[in-house]
Amino acid sequence: MNSEAADKEVKNSASQRVIPIHPELIKAGFLTYVDQSKGAHERLWPALTKRRDGYAHDFGKWFQRINRASITDEPRKVFHSLRHSFVDFFKQAGTPEAVIAEMVGHSNEKSMTMGRYGKRYQPKVLLEAMMLLDYGVTIPEWKV
Repeated sequence: MNSEAADKEVKNSASQRVIPIHPELIKAGFLTYVDQSKGAHERLWPALTKRRDGYAHDFGKWFQRINRASITDEPRKVFHSLRHSFVDFFKQAGTPEAVIAEMVGHSNEKSMTMGRYGKRYQPKVLLEAMMLLDYGVTIPEWKV
């Protein structure tokens, strides 16, 4: 186990998941960034500091600065709003709830059929859903 894997914490087994990378992120150079980061850094986001609750604190502060400066001054629009927007986008697109739940790390144990007997969705199914996601923004090329 590498040091990055040993450093990860998840809430539950549903939180540990495979999520396809949106093709627009690949086109913007995200995988190149990942490859270049492997040799240069121990972790993908080396500037983040681990705190009591993990790495989210510093990232949330960074996001909030960008959010207020460039996106919205609406006080209720915070980092977690992205999760709400993500889920609602797929709900409005008619994506099955179980697919959405798997992408955001929610368990599907309430359903006997799917929770007990159904396996996780194959990455191909998740990618097909992910490809629907379009907020109408252009992602600039990723800089390392």
